[in-house]
Amino acid sequence: SVWLTCYRRPVVVMHDLFTSSIMDLSWSRTGFELLICAGDGSIAFLSFSSDELGSALSPADAEKVLHGLYGCTAGRAHPATSLIENPALLQLRQKQQKEPKGVAASSGYSTPSAGREEQAKTGTPVEK
Repeated sequence: SVWLTCYRRPVVVMHDLFTSSIMDLSWSRTGFELLICAGDGSIAFLSFSSDELGSALSPADAEKVLHGLYGCTAGRAHPATSLIENPALLQLRQKQQKEPKGVAASSGYSTPSAGREEQAKTGTPVEK
């Protein structure tokens, strides 16, 4: 079923759409199309109209709603509460938190300009 929070009943209820459990779903950028996939590999595409779902919020209005509900939006989340999915980035953040504020943390990654500076100092090429 697809619900709008402003209604007491769902917008649409679908029965026997899949023979196995729903694994994932995703709304399109317009907010009117919904793609659903099930564990058996089958997919469904549902298309709605603005008469059924209403009009989409502007990005500015959506940010106001999210800020009112959660205090901040995902794009501007506080670094301490944001989700890190890469172990190397987690280790870097932990290292940066342990170092004094005036010390620049070394990520172990060199930038092209840093390589050119090293090459100019030593006269030897820097390995990447």
